[in-house]
Amino acid sequence: MPEDREEISRSVDPEIISRELGESARPAALWLHQYQIHCTIRRRSVGGWQKLVDQELKRLETRGDETSTLVVSELLWNLADVHRRLGDTTKLLVVVDRMMNLGSDDSDDVLVNTLQWFVDHQNVGGARPVCEKYDGRIQQAKRPLYLVAMASC
Repeated sequence: MPEDREEISRSVDPEIISRELGESARPAALWLHQYQIHCTIRRRSVGGWQKLVDQELKRLETRGDETSTLVVSELLWNLADVHRRLGDTTKLLVVVDRMMNLGSDDSDDVLVNTLQWFVDHQNVGGARPVCEKYDGRIQQAKRPLYLVAMASC
C-alpha cells in the first residue's frame, strides 16, 4: 500500500534521481523514473505505471523467478493511488480488481488493505463499489466488516 505521496514528494529531488539514474533501462531505474513523474505530474504517470505493471506481469508469467505477485501488487498500488488522487473511481476499481485477482494467497489481505486505504483517505466513493462487489468476502471476517462500517458503505 503506498504511503502518502504529499509528504514524500516534498523530500524527493527530481534532479538527483535524473542525475544518478541517467538513461538506465533496468527495471528498478525505470520504476524510480516513473515515481519521479508520479510526484510531479500525476495525470502523465498513469500510462507509465500501467506499462510497468504490464511488463512485470509478463515477467511473472515468463520468468517467475525474477519477480513475484507482491512486486506486481505494489506497482498496482501505485497505479491505484494515481487514480484515487485524480478522482477516477472507475479506473481505480479496475486496478483493485486486478490486485484481487493476481492469483496469490493474500487476496483477503489485499481486500482488508484496500478497505483500510479507503478509510484512511476518506474515500467513500471508491469504497462503496468495492464493498458491494466483495460483500460476500467481507461478511466472512470481523476486520473487513469494521472497515466497511468506518468507510460508511
